Amino acid sequence: MALIDNPNLAEILQFVREHEKDDPVQLLLSKKIPEHLPAKFIAEQIGSRAKSKNKLPELYHKEGILFPPLLSMEQCSSEATALFKASLMEGDSLVDLTAGFGIDCYYLSTQFKEVNYVEQSETLCKIAQHNFHQVTDRQHIKIHQDKAEDYIANADKFDTIYLDPARRDEANNKVFRWEDCQPNLVSLLPLLLQKSPTVWVKASPMIDISMACADLDQRVKEVYVVEFQGEVKELLFHLSSKKEDYPSIHAVQIKSDGTVEKSFSGNQKQEESLSLIVDASSNYLYEPSPAMMKSGQFKSLASAYQLKALHANTKLFSSEELHLNFPGKVYEIKAVENAQKKSIAKHLHHKKANLKVRNFPSSVESLKKKLAIQDGGRHFLFAVTLFDESKKVLICEKVEH
Repeated sequence: MALIDNPNLAEILQFVREHEKDDPVQLLLSKKIPEHLPAKFIAEQIGSRAKSKNKLPELYHKEGILFPPLLSMEQCSSEATALFKASLMEGDSLVDLTAGFGIDCYYLSTQFKEVNYVEQSETLCKIAQHNFHQVTDRQHIKIHQDKAEDYIANADKFDTIYLDPARRDEANNKVFRWEDCQPNLVSLLPLLLQKSPTVWVKASPMIDISMACADLDQRVKEVYVVEFQGEVKELLFHLSSKKEDYPSIHAVQIKSDGTVEKSFSGNQKQEESLSLIVDASSNYLYEPSPAMMKSGQFKSLASAYQLKALHANTKLFSSEELHLNFPGKVYEIKAVENAQKKSIAKHLHHKKANLKVRNFPSSVESLKKKLAIQDGGRHFLFAVTLFDESKKVLICEKVEH
């Protein structure tokens, strides 16, 4: 590879740091890059390095790190989610069958004595070898340039197998189901379970949990729905040879160091056994976190925190007593009004509010126009359908924990 094999690598990395705030395209056009340096690779490094500042702060600040092409940079795990995964796994031997840039492999390597990085891209393998062996001193990570299917077919057994199947087809379109990804996890699963008692798979937040478990012959022991900075970043499926009709589902909100801030666990059997109590809104309003929404454990959540649903399809809850440890956002309900401009205006300052629509026959934009409000301020308006099918606006203020 022109970048790693370049005898001027130290000069290249210094130039990248000095120009890291420059626009890569403009930099190429400006001809500021010395002719003896590889302009294309430098522009690529600057673009990917900019992405790493918030996503991978440890590596961003580490001297000598080489970053991958932009697509690989966008697809790799964040530092926070990789640290969280490292808290779930440990043992003597690990193989990461789809290692890519190697972020998961890097953080998981702290939990295992022997780590095998497997990647079919020669470019990514060279970058990983440079970063692991020359910069971060992770000498126990062995680099293997190979396809996941070929490597595991000829490998020994491992304590843990980890993989993140590529979610793009041959036409570069995004895909989500296991059999459409590379490698095909459905066909590869029997071999994986022969090679290890524990298999962890990262999946897109778009995948349907129940369908994903069924497609894997119910070999899923537990599922983690991982939320970071208010967004579900990934799903983690923990597989084993034993069939499980009702795997545990954990909705977790993590902090930047990978530790869990809030969590909720349950399973579909428990969810199906419960009834949802639907009633009028009370003193406090509860909005489940994105991870909770994805997990679908609404009846379990309401039961655990003694909450009542505003409506069976509204996915918002209320209570008389305050529950600050709720996995989501909590608001104090100040008033309930009809969706009329005059009714709402008397509660707002400078006609500003943060509007959300839940199970309501209007979009956010059309309702903002009707109520003549702008974004901002301390009030949160929830346009909802209530238990009696009435359409109302809840005027709320956020409860800070």
